[in-house]
Amino acid sequence: MASEWNKGVPHHAMCCIDRLVERFSITSDHSILDVASGTGILLSRLTDLQIHPRSYAAIDISSKMLNQLALHFPGTRTCCLDFEKDVTLDEPFDLVIIYNSIPHFQNLEAVFRNAHQNLNNNGKFVIAHSRTRAGLKEHHEKIGYVSPIDPIPSDRRLVQLSKKYHFQNVMLQDEEFFCYCGEKKRGEN
Repeated sequence: MASEWNKGVPHHAMCCIDRLVERFSITSDHSILDVASGTGILLSRLTDLQIHPRSYAAIDISSKMLNQLALHFPGTRTCCLDFEKDVTLDEPFDLVIIYNSIPHFQNLEAVFRNAHQNLNNNGKFVIAHSRTRAGLKEHHEKIGYVSPIDPIPSDRRLVQLSKKYHFQNVMLQDEEFFCYCGEKKRGEN
C-alpha cells in the first residue's frame, strides 16, 4: 500500500498540519523528528508551506513507506526503527511529532521515553490526529475495525505519562482534531 498511500490523504488532514504549524510556530529554524512518518505526509505539507526544517529525520517501522518518502524527497534522513523499542538518535530535536499514527502504538511508555530522550531542552513532543477521539471511533466503526486499545489515549493516561517522563506545560485538545503537547524542560534528563 506504500506506493498509493499519499493518494488517500484527505484535505482535512493537510489542514490539520497547517494548524499545527501555526499553533507551534514551526519554521525552517526547527529540527523535527517525524515518528511513524509513513510516506512523508508531514514533510510534504511542510514543503508545500515553504518550511524546510534545519534538520529533519523520519522514523517508521516500514521500510517500504520510508522508500516512498525517499523517492519523493531524495536525500532525506530516514530511519527504519521501531519507536516502541529504545531509540536514541545522534542529535536531539526541537520537535518530536507523531501525526495521525498514535493508534498504531501500544507501548506508550516506550514512546514517551523515546520522545523525551530525543528532544532538546525546551523541545516539544506533539501527538496529533486529524480526527477527534469520537471521530476516530466512528471511523473505525464504519470500516468494521475493533481496536484492542484506545486508539487515542485518554487525557488521564497522557497526563500520567507526561508526569512520569517529565513533560511540562501539557496541552490537550480534542475538539476539531486531537492534539497533545508536552515540553521537555531544561535539566529534565
